[in-house]
Amino acid sequence: MASLVLALCSPLDTLSASLFSAHMVQHETMMLIAAPLLVLARPLGVWIWALPRAARRRVGRAVRAPAFARWWRTLTAPLSGWILHAAALWGWHAPVLFEAALAHPWVHTLQHASFMLTALIFWWSVFGEGASRRSGGHAMLSVFTTMVHTSVLGALIALAPGLWFPSYVEPTTALGIDPLHDQQAGGLIMWVPGAIAYLIGGLVIAARWLKSGPPSGHLSEPVAALPPDGAR
Repeated sequence: MASLVLALCSPLDTLSASLFSAHMVQHETMMLIAAPLLVLARPLGVWIWALPRAARRRVGRAVRAPAFARWWRTLTAPLSGWILHAAALWGWHAPVLFEAALAHPWVHTLQHASFMLTALIFWWSVFGEGASRRSGGHAMLSVFTTMVHTSVLGALIALAPGLWFPSYVEPTTALGIDPLHDQQAGGLIMWVPGAIAYLIGGLVIAARWLKSGPPSGHLSEPVAALPPDGAR
């Protein structure tokens, strides 16, 4: 919650209107710090208990409904989470949509909401309760491939010979910063620190996977195959 306040209610939010690099820090804070920490905190049960008793019962009945369970499993499946998050990242960084977000506050709000919601779905598919019942390989594959394609996007922005987002030319120049250098810094933020954040997530998954050990069936079969004492 503190990272969300930092991203949305601090001078960083004001600075993001003038610097693309600050805007990138804001987005990365939401998607790579706030979202995974919220998922790891398992806040849904606590939030439900914060509701009045009647509302809490209605929410409980709705959540236990088979239709909702099927929809939730589909939404938080590894492939669904991966596709939604990737579509939000690549789509909103297309110059047309990014420029629209800078020009219209409601589009900017939609951009932030889609970044945050798809990041929550992605990290839930990696760290959520359903992920704990699946092999860690699914989660590691999701994190690794997301690290690759976000690094590619960051590299494209950082190494672009021209400006992708002309709306930043005037405010960035007014601050005495070259607009292309600012764009390169923003791309590097997505490329390097972003990749490190996904790498940390992958290491956490690997540690959990190794700690869980092999399934019990893998150990019981050889033992069952041994002859009893004294048998020849």
